[in-house]
Amino acid sequence: MLYLLFFAQGFNNLRRVRGLRSHDQETELFSGGLYATLIGFILGALFAPEAYQYFPYFAVAYTSVLWAVAKETETDREQTVLPRRICRSAPDDFPERKLPQAS
Repeated sequence: MLYLLFFAQGFNNLRRVRGLRSHDQETELFSGGLYATLIGFILGALFAPEAYQYFPYFAVAYTSVLWAVAKETETDREQTVLPRRICRSAPDDFPERKLPQAS
């Protein structure tokens, strides 16, 4: 039972990571890979004693680390203040340089 609760915490971590609004494509890809890994370990545990291997525990630890990094990244993005725009002129205000044409 404890083994299943351990995996439930891994899925809970991934659900919280996907619930963040400021995660990027790499985080989405990594969380999808970890989700597939956890499902693979659960299916493997039905046929073999996976509880004695280290790899399932590493996978759940990776979900905890991913959750911590994603949460910290989101708080950093919320606290970042964008600098005020100094130059208010649009790029169209500058004349284009024309290249000399070959004759």
